Amino acid sequence: MNVFIVLAHAEPQSFNGAMFRNAVEVLQRGGHDIRTSDLHAAGFNPVSDRRNFTSLKDPQFFKQQIEEKPIDVGEY
Repeated sequence: MNVFIVLAHAEPQSFNGAMFRNAVEVLQRGGHDIRTSDLHAAGFNPVSDRRNFTSLKDPQFFKQQIEEKPIDVGEY
């Protein structure tokens, strides 16, 4: 079986890190093909703010829900 395991924790020695390592070990011993991703090690930032947008509908007032709203092509 192909298995993809994602770790998203800042501390590798945390309980989550231990579960991640254990899951990898157990599944590999069972003959499974394991792929992993460590989001923290990859620099993933789970916080979304105005830096995630190249332009803003209202640069004076950031409201994420408005920025994420799909563009209505009728507006252009």
